[in-house]
Amino acid sequence: MENVMNVFSSLSEAPISMATLTSMKPLTNPVRDHLKNVYMMVMAAIFSASLGIFVFLKFGIGGGWTILGSIITTILLLNTPYDAYNPKQEKRAYFLLAMAFFHGSQLGPLVGYVVDVDPRILLTAFLATASIFVCFSGAAILGKRRSYLYLGGVLSSAMTTLLIMSLARIIIGGAFWFNVELYLGLLVFCGYVLYDS
Repeated sequence: MENVMNVFSSLSEAPISMATLTSMKPLTNPVRDHLKNVYMMVMAAIFSASLGIFVFLKFGIGGGWTILGSIITTILLLNTPYDAYNPKQEKRAYFLLAMAFFHGSQLGPLVGYVVDVDPRILLTAFLATASIFVCFSGAAILGKRRSYLYLGGVLSSAMTTLLIMSLARIIIGGAFWFNVELYLGLLVFCGYVLYDS
């Protein structure tokens, strides 16, 4: 518990300046490597949570034990000190993945209800979330300037939305969706002109 309190006390000692948050200087290679590692861990945690959901739906493993496991792994994660000399942080990564698994198994009943109502809801939510995550991750990892972090991810997400809208328009049809797609596409490509220059 002492490690948790040290984290909060160190946060209050280091003031965060607005100039640092709004700086548009190029990202250094160590920062880009750190972003890549963070996004990889987030992706691994999502897969671990998905595995927890699958285990609940297939085998019915969940309930009180997973809540207890989630609490224990959260406490272990918070009490495991950060080691600056070990960039991989295996112990902390294992605790994070276990915590995500337990959280996923706790979400299993909700996902089961959604699948019973309409399985397309789950697929739509997964694809939309995954496409936005991939777009922002790609912009963060591949972009050298900080402005790419903001503009690149938004434009990639808008392009994915346009793709989904054009596929939906084939099924649904209608002039309204054609106009929405047309003018949204115009705005997105204006943004790409700004992004490229």
